Amino acid sequence: MEFEDKKQSDLQFQQYVQSLKVKPLQNKKADQPSEAHFTEIKQSSYSKYTPSPPKRQVQKAKVSYKSRSFKADYVCDLHGHTVNESEQMLKKLFLRRPNQGWQSILIITGKGEGILRKFTARFLEEQATMHRFTFYSAPAHLGGSGAWVLLFS
Repeated sequence: MEFEDKKQSDLQFQQYVQSLKVKPLQNKKADQPSEAHFTEIKQSSYSKYTPSPPKRQVQKAKVSYKSRSFKADYVCDLHGHTVNESEQMLKKLFLRRPNQGWQSILIITGKGEGILRKFTARFLEEQATMHRFTFYSAPAHLGGSGAWVLLFS
């Protein structure tokens, strides 16, 4: 902007500052604005156009796994499978889980002789820290000692 005389330039500058809703600085010359002046202008000009970052939505378990109304996001039935087959099924389950977003899984082992249940417990203990979950013996209405409930954090 070219100004013809000092008074006109001061008047136009003050009008410009008022249009930006910024108070003029008292102890500074109008043609030498401070860093605080530009910060104030930047904040007042752009704050309404800058979108706030999206809030991360975390699904929390609304119902305790002990409640009768609890429903697992996924059910894995190992009942009737061998230990080797069960191991492969569990590995595939943990590979699929991050993409599916499951927060709770019910693993059914069956009661039987307990071989599959013991194997599953050892396998889950190994995986718990890596995949960040806790597991519990299922309540009676979900299978009791023949099933495990996994809750992911």
